[in-house]
Amino acid sequence: MLRMMKNLQYPSMQGKARGATKGCAGDENEGRRERRGEIDASEAKVPCPEQRAPVAPRHSADPEASLLVICWEEKRVTQLPMDSMKGQGGIQMLLTAEQEAQQIVAAARNLKLTRLKQAKDEAEKEVSNYRSHLDAEFKNKIAETTGSSGSTAKQLEEETEMKIRDLKDTASRVSPDIVGMLIKNVTAVKT
Repeated sequence: MLRMMKNLQYPSMQGKARGATKGCAGDENEGRRERRGEIDASEAKVPCPEQRAPVAPRHSADPEASLLVICWEEKRVTQLPMDSMKGQGGIQMLLTAEQEAQQIVAAARNLKLTRLKQAKDEAEKEVSNYRSHLDAEFKNKIAETTGSSGSTAKQLEEETEMKIRDLKDTASRVSPDIVGMLIKNVTAVKT
């Protein structure tokens, strides 16, 4: 994930670099620069991008020569002086920078997972609140409907009991007269 670009004279970003630049395949100066040790043969064969980055010579006496380390994930460019890149120290610095970049990427992934989990928990909480709200409304409507039908049932029961009482009262008043009429008709003989 780390890409390196060598830079000759990095004190100001605006000026052009003094010295050689990385050549395109087929560059006429390529062989001469290769012989002088300014570029590797592997560097010379790579087609150039539209904007070429300046390349530092292998054995630069320029005190301002530096190495740029670009971390694309962090969108960060680090300038390292060439003196610090000599020997194993430079490799160690690159490994350290790569490990640092991996840690930053891992931290970003963990943060993303944490945010996703938090969003999921909030969504579940919101759904449960909405569900409980709808359940409460449903229970209230059922209670209202049952309550009105219960009062209607009570009213019908009371009316039925009143009619039964009226019929019993009427039957108790009329029953002696009806019994007398039945006895009279049964005992009377017609000739």
